[in-house]
Amino acid sequence: MARSKKTGQHISLCLLVLFVLVSRSTSLAEPSIFPLMPADYFAEPQDLPFDEDILEKGSEVGWHWTEFRFTSLIHNGDSIRVRALFAVPDQANAQNKAPLILATHGIFGFIRAMSAEKKADPRYWSAVTDLVKAGYAVMFFDWEPTFAIQAAGKPLPEHPRFTTYGKLDYSTSDGWWPVSNDFKDSLYYQVVMAGRRALTWACAQPEVDASRVGVWGASYGGIFSSLLAAVDPRITAAAPTVYTARFGQNEEYYNGLPKHWSEQQALAFRARFDSEHLLRKRSLPILYTVSTNDAAFSVLKANECFATLQQPKHLLINANQGHDFWNFGQTVMFFDYALRGRGERPEIGPLQAKLKDSLVTASVNTNGSAVEFYFTPEIPKPEIAADQRTLPQAWTWIKVEGIKQADGSFRADWKLPADAPEPIQRVHVFASATMPSKVVECSPIMTLEIKKFSLE
Repeated sequence: MARSKKTGQHISLCLLVLFVLVSRSTSLAEPSIFPLMPADYFAEPQDLPFDEDILEKGSEVGWHWTEFRFTSLIHNGDSIRVRALFAVPDQANAQNKAPLILATHGIFGFIRAMSAEKKADPRYWSAVTDLVKAGYAVMFFDWEPTFAIQAAGKPLPEHPRFTTYGKLDYSTSDGWWPVSNDFKDSLYYQVVMAGRRALTWACAQPEVDASRVGVWGASYGGIFSSLLAAVDPRITAAAPTVYTARFGQNEEYYNGLPKHWSEQQALAFRARFDSEHLLRKRSLPILYTVSTNDAAFSVLKANECFATLQQPKHLLINANQGHDFWNFGQTVMFFDYALRGRGERPEIGPLQAKLKDSLVTASVNTNGSAVEFYFTPEIPKPEIAADQRTLPQAWTWIKVEGIKQADGSFRADWKLPADAPEPIQRVHVFASATMPSKVVECSPIMTLEIKKFSLE
């Protein structure tokens, strides 16, 4: 009887250990919940002519560009015609090849770089200019479906200043997310294929070094650039800016999937188009740029997405900036480092932070020449709507200069505000290290749960 009891205890212990191991295994293997994507899902069409249609050519000081359209796919019997801009430094040629940057725009902006229209959205024209002047060839492609939406329900004429999608109509209730044809009717699939074909065209140009390819985009361009980096092995460095990944039916803003989808449809979509899932499978230099007060993509959510990326990965957090802030100079310096081996980046160790007697002390080891620490408490703000007060975009980050210690680390102290309208439950902190060259690297955000500490 005693032996039976002992045996039962042993079995119970084994079951408990097994339960813990299975739980850990399930947690670590979370990506396996996604259904497999067909191996040839993003395969480019074979022997399909690009059928280039040159629209305009121009030159700036030290570089020149060509605006044209090309065929991305034959889809449902119609040609998908993609508008693009190819820009090259004057000194680039077959003997002096330039690294390539594949670039694209966000949802509310697209490049209008030609003739009198080139100042319509100066951010993208400026980005192309900065990259080409830095010695890069740039292939900028346009995916804007506005023209198709305006002509909803009608046969779409060929329009030289837009990318056109044949009979695909993105103004219906399905929006950009039709599930038909295994999501190949969706805008996401069409944009990825447009980007891959743009890359194939650009890599064939004699001025381009096809072994050194970066990808960049901001806002929805950040979503598409990180997705392209995940599925196209020719891309060797990526710098998605501001807006990146994680789709779901309970996600906010542009990451929200249709509520009427089944769970399996949502998982199948993520398996094909969500770079938070897909980039786990790739290891390439990536600069992940986010802003603390981005109302479209929470900085804390971005912090979680960054944690899933493989090395080598780099983080840039723009303190007290919103969705439209790019800090593009850091992007150019990142590509110089990742694609050309120029300069160096700060090495920043794990952030350490602790609380004692209402004083938060943060420290970090880095080879940077200067460090700034940023702190923010989750304090409701009366001037902000009640349902928005504790969201990241409502926070103010307080900068404290780091002081170099005898052991080479940097440290900063910040005192919790004594006049907070409500008890502070959390404090968030990150460190930003700068090299003499002005290259910046940030630590991930660390959160202190204040309710676990005594402030007396």
